[in-house]
Amino acid sequence: MGRPDLAGRRLDDRYDVEAQVGSGAMGTVWRARDRATGTRVAIKVLDEGRGHHRAARFHREARAMARLHSPYVVRVLGHGRCDDPAGPGELSYLTMELLEGESLRRRLNTDRRLPPAVTAQVVAHVGRGIALAHARGIVHRDLKPENVFLSGPPPFHARVLDFGLAKPLVPLPSDHGLHTQVGRPLGTPYYMSPEQCQGLPRVDHRTDLWALGAITFECLVGRRLFEARTVAELFSRIQAGHLPSMSELVDVPPAADAWLARALARDVQDRFQSASAMIAALLEALDLDDGSLVPPLAPLLAEDALHTRVMVSHAPPRTARWAAPVATHLVGRDRLIAEVAEAFASHARVVCLYGHRGSGRGAIAEAHAATQRGDLSGGVWRVPLATAESAQDLKLAIACALDTRIRHDDGSLATALSSLGPALVVLEDADRVRAPLAALVARAIREAPHVSFIVTANRPLEAPAERALAVPHFGEDDSPAWLAAELLTRRSDHLGGTDETRPIDGEPPRALVEGAAALGGNALVLSLAADAWVRSQGPALSHVAEGIAGVGDAHSLAAIDAILDTLDPEDRALLTRCGGFRSAFTAEQIESLGNDRDRFDDLVRRGFVERDGSARRPFALHPLLRRVAARRLASGRDVGGRGAARAWLEQLARQAAELGTRDRLLHLARVGGASQHDLYLDALDDARVSAQRMRAAGQEELASRCEIVAACAERLLGANASAIQRLRDAPARRGSPAWLDRTWLAARLAMEAGDAAAAREQLRDALELVTDPTFGIELSCLTVDAALAEDRQAEARHFAVDAHQRATAVGDDVLVAEALLRLARCELLAHEPEAARPRLERAHELFATAGAPRRLGATLELLARVAAPSDVRHLLEQALDAHRLGGDRLDELSLLQKLAPAAEAAGDLDQALAWLDEALQTARELGERQIEVQVSQLAAQIHRRAGRTSRAGELLARVEAMRLSLEE
Repeated sequence: MGRPDLAGRRLDDRYDVEAQVGSGAMGTVWRARDRATGTRVAIKVLDEGRGHHRAARFHREARAMARLHSPYVVRVLGHGRCDDPAGPGELSYLTMELLEGESLRRRLNTDRRLPPAVTAQVVAHVGRGIALAHARGIVHRDLKPENVFLSGPPPFHARVLDFGLAKPLVPLPSDHGLHTQVGRPLGTPYYMSPEQCQGLPRVDHRTDLWALGAITFECLVGRRLFEARTVAELFSRIQAGHLPSMSELVDVPPAADAWLARALARDVQDRFQSASAMIAALLEALDLDDGSLVPPLAPLLAEDALHTRVMVSHAPPRTARWAAPVATHLVGRDRLIAEVAEAFASHARVVCLYGHRGSGRGAIAEAHAATQRGDLSGGVWRVPLATAESAQDLKLAIACALDTRIRHDDGSLATALSSLGPALVVLEDADRVRAPLAALVARAIREAPHVSFIVTANRPLEAPAERALAVPHFGEDDSPAWLAAELLTRRSDHLGGTDETRPIDGEPPRALVEGAAALGGNALVLSLAADAWVRSQGPALSHVAEGIAGVGDAHSLAAIDAILDTLDPEDRALLTRCGGFRSAFTAEQIESLGNDRDRFDDLVRRGFVERDGSARRPFALHPLLRRVAARRLASGRDVGGRGAARAWLEQLARQAAELGTRDRLLHLARVGGASQHDLYLDALDDARVSAQRMRAAGQEELASRCEIVAACAERLLGANASAIQRLRDAPARRGSPAWLDRTWLAARLAMEAGDAAAAREQLRDALELVTDPTFGIELSCLTVDAALAEDRQAEARHFAVDAHQRATAVGDDVLVAEALLRLARCELLAHEPEAARPRLERAHELFATAGAPRRLGATLELLARVAAPSDVRHLLEQALDAHRLGGDRLDELSLLQKLAPAAEAAGDLDQALAWLDEALQTARELGERQIEVQVSQLAAQIHRRAGRTSRAGELLARVEAMRLSLEE
């Protein structure tokens, strides 16, 4: 049933409706004039006669879009219900800005396809729009050319429309009882993801990324990705059909085919995990850059608003996506893989795969994880523990993987794990931290009922609900000769039968058979030995077999050492240098330090260097191979002696210490951002070990820089006590640049720990010795914070005025804004809001111009304190957006708690509860259990005032349970 003609009528006593401009599945769209402002708007009117829950879903769309403030999403101005001017009853409507232009569908109907540069422009804008929705926990679910609006001549400005099928990843408070029918796919069939076609009960943001990939294909090629005569046939092709090659159909680089294969991967874990990564990869595949996109992307929306996150439970940034080389996939493991699945089916919560390193434990875990990825909405998480040596190292490793914060006990990590939902966590090489890991897992299986664990170690973990499975070196029925032949066949196929390889002719070489028998089928050793045999003339392996005897890590190390001796000298040198990396690394790091990239790529292809699964640092050595390479490096073998080895380790230390310079530290403090956050977390292991190496070598200044990087990463993970102790122990010459930077960071840590007196003491020393005027201003600003924390208002004002005068003289706008912010805080404490307001407005302007979102958020929070009551909520929402851009989740959590009372005061209980739901989820992800209790209490009070007593009772019961848990 369609809507009656509303043209010429007045809607809600405010909007004069002029003409219909469009229609959709939910209703009709009309052009109207807003009598209150005189501007023309678009009004979407719901057709309420087509089924149950349509009005609820319609208002959910309005709430979802109202939360999005982006130049790439159509702006919603309001929504409500009113008397139907065309007849009896009421109608639901929402008002939006009126756009001039046409839909992407109409443009494609006219032009058939778009040039690559224009396509990239459209995809980039749409990607930024849905990225912001994902950051708010909203999935569009119906992205298609009809829902993309183009303004202006090419290159177009694109905006996302119609969130009618949008659904929060965490339900909004008024969504209780509003559910999509399980098993019934929603969306437009041509752009549905495989998981939508299956009607799965939960889809996440990656379903939008699939649709964006399908839209990109249509823009470039000029036809839909899949065509079919029936919906069933279409669904079948989406789920299993062959992906066409774009480069064979149109003139695009071959790299575009690889991009499309990843964008449209059927396994969500193999897709792009964020819109920013998808856009960047498309620009690279089409050989374009950001400068070619006109108008330029909004700077504050770069990298998915710098912090897409979406929620840890649904968008794990470090989801395990192994791309292990053929070498590590030992044959004959079907029985063990089946036993892992049977163990979990029999209600085991922990499966420990125990055996010697290199026996294929990780390959078995990978094989099981590969079968589970589509069924686990919480993802598959990989936590390498090979470098962990203490309980603190264990917690830091898990916190890095989950992107959460830690506390002194295991409670915060258990809470963070519980926020994942159904998930699998794989903890690799846990031998050095077995005891603390067993305690953590024991707590996690109580508090995270939907999370399962696979642990690889030399012996069982001895945790509750554990099933221990021994991983022998090869199956009982596998003879060494058969195993060697199988590995040689795989190795020859893997190397592609090039001129450098030897085909297998007859029986496998005796040396390899003897090695298989001696080692018991160690997967890593045998595959590397097979590589050496295929590439050599056979006799070169004779001494490998001679060095192999017995079973165990020591003998495996000896065998690997012998195998490396068979390699080309330059290959050996490169692998030995890789042994200097404590954790994973990038190909760019290898290349920037003077190594041959092609040679490195060849070692990756041959299995000597493994793909680690991380997008930022994708390469690593197997722990056994790393131990051998590190031992060879320490002795100076392969690299030209001990002096050359020391020089290489110093290069690695300088590379790790780059994040410890004052400019980088100040950038992190002011701008922040998830990308900066991740850089420090990725550098943590290398920074720690480089600090130890440089201290042993007498390089005190460099060691101090590395300690600063490690301390900064620990601070980002919430391990402030560990970071403070690290800085206290870090060597540095008093008054040196490293000493000043260390003191600045130590003072910030002391402030965060509530020890303002210690911070003032450290800052007093630094202020006496600093010579750099800009750094002196930064120290003065921090001194103001310390003085205010101790209620020394006169002292704080003195330093703030001094900092402002010196910043003005230097001409640094950011420092001027920092000083103005401190002066305004002093004036607010002195009850002088009229004096504070112009300073805050000026600081806001300067921070916005400089692109410093974290400081912008702090300024907006203070502005809300001096604003009119009607403006408070809007300013706090802007502050929340700024903190999300800055990537500081604690600031984000604080703002969510402030926004809820502001929304309630405005009478918007649904929005207040939505903010609290988001705060609750964020607190759980961060392990902030006390805040979780506070948020739950506040939510219960609002539910009770709204008359939702049952929901209030549920929350209060949960609060009581959390309190008891905290007391324990």
